[in-house]
Amino acid sequence: MFNNNNSFGDRLRELRKSKKLTQVQVSEMIDVQQGTYSRWENGTLEPNLEAVVKLAKLFDTTTDYLLGKTIYSTLDVVPPPITRIDLKKLKGFNKAELDDLKFAIVMNGIKNHSTLPKYLDELVSENNLDEEEQEILHTLFHTLFKEVHDYFNAD
Repeated sequence: MFNNNNSFGDRLRELRKSKKLTQVQVSEMIDVQQGTYSRWENGTLEPNLEAVVKLAKLFDTTTDYLLGKTIYSTLDVVPPPITRIDLKKLKGFNKAELDDLKFAIVMNGIKNHSTLPKYLDELVSENNLDEEEQEILHTLFHTLFKEVHDYFNAD
């Protein structure tokens, strides 16, 4: 999520609405009065540090984003975990879904200290991909490897 609005209240409201929650629901989840939460969104009251941390956890974002120190919420920067991507639908992925998959592959590879060829084999076997799906995934890995290589070897 890209947002260059620095208002804490606006960011809070945007995150709450993106989760389809009401002010009452959020206030109950973080154990504050609904009126207090409403004043945070309206900008007439600032939450304490403990509340900011609770809100960041609830909305899967960072305290920096909530406080206006960055314009990127982790909601859009980080793709879904690889385990939540249905690779059996790989044939129908659009460009954005393929880009999310590439990023998830890189993040999972870094997390697990895995090599790309080894990780490719793991994904194929874990998901029982057919030949066409394997070829799509192989091409995706090749493209990913080239993009990373080009990035680090650019003049």
